[in-house]
Amino acid sequence: MSNNVSSSLGLTVDSHQVLVPQNVYIGDTAELRVSFVSEKAEKLLKGQSSVELPLSNFTEELNFQEYQIEKINLITSGPNNYTFVITFIPWKTGNIKFPQYALMSEENLELKFENVSISSLIKDESVGLQGQNAPLLLPGTVYKIYGILVGVILVLLILIRLIVKRDSVAASIKKRKLIKKYKKNKKETLKNLGKLLKKNEISDVDFAAEIQRLIRNYLEVRFEVPFTKTVSSEIKEKFNYVESPISEQKKEAINIIEKIFLDTDIIRYAQNSQGLHKTKFLENEKQEMVEIIKQNVEVLDVLEPSIQEEKKMQGVQND
Repeated sequence: MSNNVSSSLGLTVDSHQVLVPQNVYIGDTAELRVSFVSEKAEKLLKGQSSVELPLSNFTEELNFQEYQIEKINLITSGPNNYTFVITFIPWKTGNIKFPQYALMSEENLELKFENVSISSLIKDESVGLQGQNAPLLLPGTVYKIYGILVGVILVLLILIRLIVKRDSVAASIKKRKLIKKYKKNKKETLKNLGKLLKKNEISDVDFAAEIQRLIRNYLEVRFEVPFTKTVSSEIKEKFNYVESPISEQKKEAINIIEKIFLDTDIIRYAQNSQGLHKTKFLENEKQEMVEIIKQNVEVLDVLEPSIQEEKKMQGVQND
């Protein structure tokens, strides 16, 4: 509906009044919106887009038995375009009349309002009892709930996969630990062999004993078999207790290691014997022996597939 806004010049400014919602019932919160054009109302906003106005500027006494005014706002909607909003709750049916509002007393700018019609639930047959509304969620809550659900689902999937694959996961973890252990063992062995060569004052007997000690310690850690308590002639036999399959290259390396043990035993124990037994290392033999040991340690340190892994590979090939 349209009405007028009084001005200080005695002229009228066109305005447009709207009730939101269109059908208002007793106890509802409603808004009476009055849109108008003015070149002076900008002073009230003071650079803001919206400002709350006092109830005291109504030109007549308010009838609080018919309604309750919650607040009054002035909102800008464009250059010189404004909307005056009364938020209220009606307490009676029929027509409600708000008194004029002195928007700017010094400018004699007042707003006039048309009657507001309050509907009756009894007379309005088109309106039935309304069901209870579902609770509203705070902005962004839906996305948070979806995010939590997705996270829970991912965690459950990971847990299920870990349970199903627990054996392979455990085997993978164990293999990583072994690789780290074997790598450290090989590094220390090669380092100690290098240090041994630098000991110029060491006797051939002590050198031979130290060579055997270093190799035995390496083999015991690498294959988890008590090589430190094994005589030289049983070195090859002890590899029968190794669970992992032994490749041809490793078998050859084991033969070479066993020969080194037998040669160093002669130097260790044949010092006081009579005959043609070798009792000391030849020139550069120590360096050559250490180099051979290093090469064969590299061969022995390669991880072969486990028996279970080989069975799986054979199964895939058969399929």
